[in-house]
Amino acid sequence: MLRATILILLLFTFSFAITREEVIKLAEERASQIKLSEKDLEFVEAQIKEVMSNIYPHLEINGIYTKYDPDYITGFSLKNQYRASISLKQTIFDKSVFESIKIAKLNRKLQKLILKQVKNEIIYTALTLYEDILYKKQILEIKQKTLNYWKKQLEFTEESYKQGLVNKFEYLRTKAQYENAISQVELAKIDYQKAIVNLQKFLFLNKDLNPTETFSKLNEKINKNLEKNPELIVIKQTSKIKNEEAKFYTASLYPKLQFKASYEFYNTRDFPALNEVIRKGYVLDLTFNWQFFDGLNAKSKAIQSKINSAKEKIKYKDKLANLEKEYQNALLDIKASKIQLKAINENIKASKEALKLATERYKYKVGSIVEVLEAQKNLEEAYINKLNIIYQYNLAVLKIKKLTGEFAK
Repeated sequence: MLRATILILLLFTFSFAITREEVIKLAEERASQIKLSEKDLEFVEAQIKEVMSNIYPHLEINGIYTKYDPDYITGFSLKNQYRASISLKQTIFDKSVFESIKIAKLNRKLQKLILKQVKNEIIYTALTLYEDILYKKQILEIKQKTLNYWKKQLEFTEESYKQGLVNKFEYLRTKAQYENAISQVELAKIDYQKAIVNLQKFLFLNKDLNPTETFSKLNEKINKNLEKNPELIVIKQTSKIKNEEAKFYTASLYPKLQFKASYEFYNTRDFPALNEVIRKGYVLDLTFNWQFFDGLNAKSKAIQSKINSAKEKIKYKDKLANLEKEYQNALLDIKASKIQLKAINENIKASKEALKLATERYKYKVGSIVEVLEAQKNLEEAYINKLNIIYQYNLAVLKIKKLTGEFAK
């Protein structure tokens, strides 16, 4: 009793039910790519503060105290000297600074868009792995039903064989099919466990997963707006930044104006009285700088940035064309799956009746075990084909949601 209680506690501790919503939540919280992207965003925020420091006033305090050895100092020099100052520096005009601030803010927006792009990819991958689990779980259930069928069939055949109603071949053939059904269940369990491990590793989970949702068609609500694709938006933002960089390089040739105010005091000797006195007062500086020619360095860099901006625009058009193709293919996959589902449902109905008839014929010694084997195999294949069609349908729906940025919200 104690061991059973411990086992139940362990199962409760190391496994938990999981749904699609839980998968999305865990993917956002635990995926390493999202964490890295979030750190990149923090890094960009720090860079913005660094750039903004160029327009804020800079306050500086300096002090120095010097004491000389009496045997070293000569003449009228002071044996103890000190000097102190407090300064305020302020950039009045520097166009390159304002351009760099604009670029830094655009980079922050870009990093947020990249984070959305990463989330879109991560959630899509996590949901496809979860869908694979549901699919493999359903396959396992079909294999288990097949095993139960052959278990009952073996019990009936074995009893009939003992009574001399069936020959040895039919008994051995039924037994072999039962053993084969056992092996098929074990293989299905392995495939199911592999699917769980794939999601566990992707989400960095140590607990066993227990998917509670049934395997069925996903909601087909589709909103075609490929321009909301996160990858496209990132490319557009990158092009904009490259264009702004060209303005930054050009701005480096604009005049710069800086103001500095300081208050200073120090000790010295007052000539000709030679008394030690303290001098103090303020100093104002207005600095003007204009580098109107730099050997075409800024101009060449601006041209390079504009070229990179144009390249991003070309990449945008190329990516949009590829997305259109992927979107159309996914729609065709959905359409094909719907057509196949109608046909397979009718096939399942016919296969059920065929198995029922073959089983009854064998029971009353009218048919053979071969007929039963063939009928049962056809029914199982029909069920699995239906699952595969639904699986491909769901993958196509998830693909469209990824293409339209559904998971980046």
